[in-house]
Formats: sequence, structure tokens, C-alpha cells
Amino acid sequence: MASRIGAALVAAAILGGVCRVVEAEQGATRAQGIEGPWEVTEVISPATAKGGAPKTSEPGVLIFSHGYYSAVFVASPRPRVSAADLTTPEDFRAVWGGAFTAQAGRYSVEGADTLLIQPIAAKNPTNMGQGAAVRWKFELKQEELMVTEPTGRVIRLRRAG
Repeated sequence: MASRIGAALVAAAILGGVCRVVEAEQGATRAQGIEGPWEVTEVISPATAKGGAPKTSEPGVLIFSHGYYSAVFVASPRPRVSAADLTTPEDFRAVWGGAFTAQAGRYSVEGADTLLIQPIAAKNPTNMGQGAAVRWKFELKQEELMVTEPTGRVIRLRRAG
């Protein structure tokens, strides 16, 4: 009886190890699938999803390469104005404020649908440094990538190139 229990425990330990190896391989495969440049096609804010502000299709790019990422995009429902047309501090804040995302750092894939994003440098100082890591949910379908941030904002992208 004791030998059967011992054999069962050994089998469970081996199976657990195999499952962890398979999960790690799946994460690595998913990471390889998102590697490269992606162009932003649409940014949908939580307000947009509820029928509020319109969606945006302003330019943007998200690049994943060897465990690092870079994200630069405009999340505004209307085009930004030229710097020559800016006359007041409010104008500058409207253009360079929250609707513009710029950050870069490290990333890793956790499981089948989660990106651990660890900003190193960011336009917004609260988005970088110790403890600033966030988890984005993602869905990859061939040449299309959809990322959902913890705020509920959804970023749709297509593979560049």
C-alpha cells in the first residue's frame, strides 16, 4: 500500500513538472507570436464601449522584441493640432496630455493571454519605476493583436510590414 502511494506521489510530481514545462513552452511560443512591430488600428476607451467618446484611429506603434517593448500612440478621438497652432499652456496640455502614450521597457508572457509590462521609461513618471508593472490581457489572431489594459482601454493592432 505504501509503495502504491509513493508511486502515485512520484507520478503526480512528474506530471506537475511536465505541465509546468508545457506552460512555459506555450508562453514562449505566444511571446514569439507577438514579436515584431504592430500598428495601432483603434483605441477604445471604457467610455467608448459604453457609447461615450468616439473611437480613435490616430497613428501609433507597439513593438515587441526579445523581451523588450516600445509603445507610442495617440489615443484621441480627433487629430492633434500642429505645434505652430498652439498658443496657450492649455493648448499644449491638450496635445501632450493623457491622450498621448509613450513608454518602453521589458515584457514577458504569462500563461496563454497575459503580458507582464514593466516600463523603464515613460512619458508619465507614475508609469515607471519599481512596482509600476502592469498586466495586459491579449488576444492574438494571425496578423491581429488586441490588448486590454487594466483600465479597460482596448488597443487593436495589426502586424506591420
